[in-house]
Amino acid sequence: MKKHTDDSILIEDYSIGGALTGQEIFPVIIVAVLSGIGSGFLSAMGKDLWESTKRKVLQRLSDLQKKKGVSLSPSKRKVSSIFFPVKHLGTTIIYYAHTENGSVDLDFDDELLQQAEAEIISLHEAGKFHDGYFGIDLGNLGKGGYLWPFKEVPSRENKGEYCVLADMESETKQKTQLSMHISAASWFSDLGKPDLAIRHARIASQIAPKELPPWLMLSRLYDKIDDADGMLDALRKASQIDRQDPSLHRLMAEAYAWKGDLDGVIDELESALELGFANYASILNEPNFRPFLKDSRVTTIIAKMKSLPHTDVDLNVF
Repeated sequence: MKKHTDDSILIEDYSIGGALTGQEIFPVIIVAVLSGIGSGFLSAMGKDLWESTKRKVLQRLSDLQKKKGVSLSPSKRKVSSIFFPVKHLGTTIIYYAHTENGSVDLDFDDELLQQAEAEIISLHEAGKFHDGYFGIDLGNLGKGGYLWPFKEVPSRENKGEYCVLADMESETKQKTQLSMHISAASWFSDLGKPDLAIRHARIASQIAPKELPPWLMLSRLYDKIDDADGMLDALRKASQIDRQDPSLHRLMAEAYAWKGDLDGVIDELESALELGFANYASILNEPNFRPFLKDSRVTTIIAKMKSLPHTDVDLNVF
């Protein structure tokens, strides 16, 4: 393995000036480029490379912190960012990290990094990701932070865009990560990799536990692998977020029917009925409900649904 030294790593930095209540603002972007590299992963090149890069970055950050006014961002936080672009088999991966107020943590878990890299390459080779680049947040490996759609490799020509990215508000970051992980879950499901699909849907649910899309995605994925318990749990979480959606209770009733739980079926059908669910045909035509259609409590619920004004309800909530 090639030994990388500080001299083989080019570090560039630039600041963006601006005005905020009469003061100069200077978000700092640092781009690290390993001279002569055209292929390979960061993890494949080893900790040696990253340690050399980190030494140089830390020194540059230290020098910048000493300059008056430097690193004061538009949101009044000190923000510095390091970007480390690497190309492998036609795919550019941008490893990046953000530092604030002089607090620097640029370490990463090598095993998690290799997993992230492998997933990105598999998506690229399958043609699931066409626009831009993937970024791996070294400070968030394993926490749902390494899927990020970069439109261009950071450079002096597009530095304005990346200063905005470096100083992006946490809510915007969350929405971007949520969208990317839901997309990744869908992509891996299409590729016949349900374990990775579920992992990304779970990450999405951790990023935004009070949003419906991750739980509905999880429900669909568990349904595809015939996991009634997983599907039911995801639907419960979804119904806690939207307590007025009768179709969620109808779907939970189906999951209970799948499990052979009559009491669960009745409880959820009653909840759906109370919320105005009138699509009784969806119960009569669902094979999972057939073993329970002669139960008097179920037939009573269906009769009440028939008496309600019928409105179309979309059961394909996911």
